[in-house]
Amino acid sequence: MTSKRKRLGQYRAWCDHTRALAYDNARALAVAIVGADQPALRIYDFGIVLGEGEVVWQRTPADYWWRGQQTWTEQRTSYNGGRSTLTNIRRPVLNCAGTLEWLITNQRLVAREPTGEVISIYWTAIEAVGIDLTAEVVVLDGADGYHGELRGPAIAPVAVAAIGCCHGPYALLDHPALAALRAQPAHLMEVLKG
Repeated sequence: MTSKRKRLGQYRAWCDHTRALAYDNARALAVAIVGADQPALRIYDFGIVLGEGEVVWQRTPADYWWRGQQTWTEQRTSYNGGRSTLTNIRRPVLNCAGTLEWLITNQRLVAREPTGEVISIYWTAIEAVGIDLTAEVVVLDGADGYHGELRGPAIAPVAVAAIGCCHGPYALLDHPALAALRAQPAHLMEVLKG
């Protein structure tokens, strides 16, 4: 049996390795998006049917949280018991689907839940994007009050795809949320000039 300290050390080492790999993958994806070079991955094991012109760029694990509502009914009775009222109460909550394997495509983010249900978040339905690579979170807000968050050390490729698809490929060059990825911005500039 391993100690708590050893397991924590192993988890931190995994996070560091995953984060470094995700940053490398995100840089490669940014270069591909800006250069209009569409890297195509085979995803037959995933069981997802792609739409017309849809290309899978990468796959990455991330925790998925989405806003839902918790509802319940409260009954209140007056002090003397003469009057009773029922009230429906709704409270917004964040639900967690756990860590899912996400496909990043040029049209959407797509994952399959352990129950088999497919989650698709289309880039065209996104109205606001919030990215914090330090906190390792990408927040997506869309039509009809949709709010979803993807979190984890492998989030960098999702951040690049969100910015590239929602703000345009040239936003990858100067969007402040991607400053941590720009260790070698010359690659992007070469692609643009070429």
